[in-house]
Amino acid sequence: MLCASALLASGGAAAQGEAGLRLEPPHGVLSADAGPSALRAAPPLALEMLAPVGAPVQQVDRAMFAGRVVLVHFFATWCEPCREELPALNRLAARFADLPLTLLAVDVGEVDARVRRFIETTPVAFPILMDRERLAARAWDVSVLPASILVGPDGRVRAEAQGPVDWNRAETDQTIAALFASADVTRQAQETINHPSGGPTQ
Repeated sequence: MLCASALLASGGAAAQGEAGLRLEPPHGVLSADAGPSALRAAPPLALEMLAPVGAPVQQVDRAMFAGRVVLVHFFATWCEPCREELPALNRLAARFADLPLTLLAVDVGEVDARVRRFIETTPVAFPILMDRERLAARAWDVSVLPASILVGPDGRVRAEAQGPVDWNRAETDQTIAALFASADVTRQAQETINHPSGGPTQ
């Protein structure tokens, strides 16, 4: 697993040739996939949610959000572009708070204590799921961090980016908003993970 900042520093083309990685331009737009994998079914995603020490651990499954638009964002606390992107994702979540969008952040390959310390200084408005063994990252073909995959209400991948995204661009909002027409407006699953019985995730 490589961080996008490291790849960019060594030159995008060279990094792609050495590691066989697809690298999007820095601070780009979450763009529709026009290749042969367009509209492929999103892989399963069932992980434990980060919880305070001593609190009950809750399992979150993407299947809970069937009929909604789901943005799955892979990150790590050691990745500088990832750290820079989280505040912008908070603003994105706020802009779409009244619409059927679920944002799931997946921490890749780190221990809970490290992520808890990071979240104390950088709170987020969405659940953090723990991919401790990197199995989810592999299943979702994530080769660069950060990585973002937009899943439509039908459970198929509609857009993705390997590398940083400018979440403040109007084009990015439009890509997400275009999927709401067929989304189920129910908020039950979202409310469940935002208000678990064991207390806040942060």
